[in-house]
Amino acid sequence: MDMKVNQLVAEGDKREEAALEAKLASLQQLDIEQAMVNLWIVHRKMVNRVAQYSALRVEAEDELRKKLRNAVVVKVRNANTVRPYEYETTDLDSGMLEQPIETTDFGELIRLVNRNGEEHKVTSNTQLFDAWGYIVKLWVNDTFIYAFRKIGTQWASKKVGNN
Repeated sequence: MDMKVNQLVAEGDKREEAALEAKLASLQQLDIEQAMVNLWIVHRKMVNRVAQYSALRVEAEDELRKKLRNAVVVKVRNANTVRPYEYETTDLDSGMLEQPIETTDFGELIRLVNRNGEEHKVTSNTQLFDAWGYIVKLWVNDTFIYAFRKIGTQWASKKVGNN
């Protein structure tokens, strides 16, 4: 009986691997070099051990948009494998991790960055201070890519100049 269960688990793992590889191949076929780009700053605060998020769109200059797009292009182009996220992972220079969105808060972040309107835009440099992370939203036709990076504690925004 145990052998049959192990065989079923192995077959399920192979199907999951194949599905992830198909997702990666689909992503790599997109013309990301031509994608439109938005930059969003994310703030997070913990209230009673529950995360609350806010996000504001940054009016980035073309040069910064190009650098952000190219960072995503390089990561996607260089990826040769994708596997399920695990809490302990090895170095992933040429790989990607996949984690179901419903197991994270990322769905809430996507909802925030999909909002439109001037009220969701950075209007003061001070709104950049103490950001928790940033999202680069790229889109090609009707396909959206969201690249997230948590800002480490070693990176801190400082007031510069008289803004």
